[in-house]
Amino acid sequence: MCDWVRTILIPGKGSDTRLQDIQYGMLDNGLIRAEFYNFSEKYHVDFDIQCEGDECKIADIYDPNSYKNELKGIVEKNEC
Repeated sequence: MCDWVRTILIPGKGSDTRLQDIQYGMLDNGLIRAEFYNFSEKYHVDFDIQCEGDECKIADIYDPNSYKNELKGIVEKNEC
């Protein structure tokens, strides 16, 4: 078990960012970018969104690389 897991800053989770203050846009690679300020510092987080019918979910978070792959690597190698 890892003592450490890297924190990903997601708007609304431990930040002073309000939903109406977040700017969203689609990148050329199909990811959705959220840009926002947290305590006067500018951040951006990229999301891979997968949709089925009318329902969409976050499939991965990029900060800057795949957070999903980072966590899978920890599990597969059994080390942090």
